[in-house]
Amino acid sequence: GAKEAAAGRTAAPPDAALGGREEPTQPAAEAAAPSANPTTRWLEEARGRTDVILVDPPRCGLDADTLRLVSYFDHVLYISCNPEALLDNLQRGGLLQTHAV
Repeated sequence: GAKEAAAGRTAAPPDAALGGREEPTQPAAEAAAPSANPTTRWLEEARGRTDVILVDPPRCGLDADTLRLVSYFDHVLYISCNPEALLDNLQRGGLLQTHAV
C-alpha cells in the first residue's frame, strides 16, 4: 500500500532536489544559523522531498527570503494579482535566472 511505498523512498540528494542547479550562496553566518521561523524551516526541509511549490504572495510580491527559498524548487506555481510585482520577482528577484517561464 501507500505506507509501504512511502517507507521505501529515500530523500533525493540536495543537488538533485535543485534540478542540477547550484544552491544560491549565502553569508557564512546566515548558513550556520538555523531559521527560527517555522515556515522557513519547513520550506528548507521540504526542499529535498518535493520539486514543486505554490506561492500566492501579497500584492507587493515575494520578499527576498521567500524568493531565495522558492528558487530551490524545480517548479514554481506563482499566483499573482499584481503583474508588476510578478515581473519584479522574475527580473530583480532572480527567478528568471533559475527558472524558465
